[in-house]
Amino acid sequence: MTEAVFGSGAIGPGGSARTVDMVGAFGLGSDVNVLDVGSRLGGTARAIALDYNAWVTGYESDPELAAAAMAPERVDVTLNSANSGRSSKSSKIKLADKARIHHADIETLEIKPGVYDCAFTREMLHNLRDKTRLLEEILIGLKPHCPLLLTDYFVAPGKEEDPRVASLMGREADAPPFWTVSGAEKALGAMGFDLRISDDITAQYRRDLLDDFARLIGDHEKTGIPRQMVEPLLRLAEFWGNRVHAFDEGLVSVHKFVALRSEG
Repeated sequence: MTEAVFGSGAIGPGGSARTVDMVGAFGLGSDVNVLDVGSRLGGTARAIALDYNAWVTGYESDPELAAAAMAPERVDVTLNSANSGRSSKSSKIKLADKARIHHADIETLEIKPGVYDCAFTREMLHNLRDKTRLLEEILIGLKPHCPLLLTDYFVAPGKEEDPRVASLMGREADAPPFWTVSGAEKALGAMGFDLRISDDITAQYRRDLLDDFARLIGDHEKTGIPRQMVEPLLRLAEFWGNRVHAFDEGLVSVHKFVALRSEG
């Protein structure tokens, strides 16, 4: 159902195209290694591999999503690739090799040092109890001066204990707390990231969400929503409608950070 709303391989607003648009600004190419933490169904990883011929390593904490991301029907594609862009000869490369999604415990994930030319993680950090540890691992995995794109949900200052936050965001009582934007900025700077962009993208995120649902409705305008889709669609609409309410009430925002690993 989420793919029907957000697009193939995607489970969030804007689909893979929005993330590829953000990450594409980092100068991707055939020699580039990309780290994707929180890969879900792997749609963005595959799109980056297809659009830029980059190599993408993804990690997903949900074993069923990780397995689905590497299912043959998703990755059974063979690419024609020039040898790192330096030769006119083409070689055959499987999409499954260019964009690999691994199941991993993100809370304890260890990343190989100095391998990646860029990294991204989208709306995943808020689920972690030790957010700083993961960011430190990503920092270690990046080459010097290489970028991290981070987007996530952040609680408004003074709203940390507001019960509406947990209710509207669908969080359990023992769920890890949200960060504030200022808390995240301080943490990124303290661990060795050079913060370059800090933008509130809530309005764009909200537009993407409503556009995605409107597109699904438009696609079924003549035929109507199939009966078997109605109940899951209503559940999904309620889930995301609650989040829109949290945004509109000023309780939670969606924020984008771009930060570079420093030289040290």
